Amino acid sequence: MDFSSILDESASKYPDRIAVVAGNQSLTFAALHDRVARLAGGFIGLGLAPGDRIATVMPNSLDLITILLASA
Repeated sequence: MDFSSILDESASKYPDRIAVVAGNQSLTFAALHDRVARLAGGFIGLGLAPGDRIATVMPNSLDLITILLASA
């Protein structure tokens, strides 16, 4: 099972449960799933494909979690 499948299943079973917390911000599984799906679609729209590399340097945050999951 990969990250995408786990997130899909979690968003389906537990949409309103908190998935991640970073500082004073949090996201439910449904909100995280939506953010990840939109960003992954954006990556595809930019022409990125499986096997391509993405680099980022940023502090731990909800945005970083979204980027990591979307790039997976």
